Amino acid sequence: MTVIISPVTLYAQTSVDERRIEEEKRGNLKTTEPQIEETKEIPASESQTREIRRRYFEELLAKPRAQYADLVYVLTAFFGLEKKYPDFASEYTYLKTIGLIDTSLSPCVACPVRRAELAIPFCKALRIKGGIWLKLFGLTKRYAHKELVYERIMFPGSGDEYISGKELVITFIQAADYWDRHKK
Repeated sequence: MTVIISPVTLYAQTSVDERRIEEEKRGNLKTTEPQIEETKEIPASESQTREIRRRYFEELLAKPRAQYADLVYVLTAFFGLEKKYPDFASEYTYLKTIGLIDTSLSPCVACPVRRAELAIPFCKALRIKGGIWLKLFGLTKRYAHKELVYERIMFPGSGDEYISGKELVITFIQAADYWDRHKK
C-alpha cells in the first residue's frame, strides 16, 4: 500500500537498509549490464487520483471537526479504493459489507465523528488484536480507542471528544505507517 502524504519513506529506514537494498540491486545485475535505475511512469488516471486525494486531505486539515463522510473517505483511501467507489453511498456500502462500519449506524454525511467512533473501524482495518482488556471485553469503542492510543496511532484524549480534520489526517498517516511496519 502506498500513501502519498506520509512523511515516512517506504524503502530504507536506516543507512544499513539503504546499503542492503543497493547490494541486492547489484547482485541482480549481469557483469556487463550498466546499473540504471528503473523509472516507473505513473498513468494519468493514477496521478489524477493522487491529486484529488492530496487536495481532499488539504481541505480536511483545515476542518475544525471531521464529519462522518470524511471518516468513510479516509477508510476507503486507506485501502486505495476511492477511485472504485467514487461517492459516499458506494464507499459506505462497501465498508459496511466488509464489516468495518457498524451496520446499526445510519449514514449521516454531515455528522461530526467522535474519537471512539473512529477507533473501531481503524482497529478492524489494521487487524489489531489488542491487549488483555480488548480480548476480554471485545472490540468496544472504549478499548479500541485505548488500543490505538497505546499503538500511537491516535493522540490521547477522551473517546467522547469530536475529532478534528487534522487529527483524522494524522491518524490516517499513523495507521498507514503502522500497516507498513506490521504487514499482515
